[in-house]
Amino acid sequence: MLKQWNVFAHYNSSSDGATDMENVNINRRENLHSVVKILGSQTEVAKKLNHEVLTQPILSSIIRAKRPMHDHEARTFERQIGIPAYWMDEKFLIKNGWSLIREYQRLDDNGKNLINRFSDFLRTKS
Repeated sequence: MLKQWNVFAHYNSSSDGATDMENVNINRRENLHSVVKILGSQTEVAKKLNHEVLTQPILSSIIRAKRPMHDHEARTFERQIGIPAYWMDEKFLIKNGWSLIREYQRLDDNGKNLINRFSDFLRTKS
């Protein structure tokens, strides 16, 4: 199963000339849009988040590229929605990996912690 989680991208190259942070911002926006489509609406996502900053108007402004989703917001989003660490930063992982996310959500806290530590390990080795 761990082999399935080995899908983390390398941030140091870009074929379109965008900076690494621009790519991360685009990925977070597209992944947020995918989560909204999967869960039904921005309001439903905001309710699930139950967060003082990540409200429906803020989610809307992120999707419309009016503001970025900051690092701490992306990590909070992942924890609250039940997405493995750093998946918001990766291109198409949410859209293409939703079945894996559903498996991740069924894990207990120890299992989630293991997957997130594995993710951190892979990111530091790339």
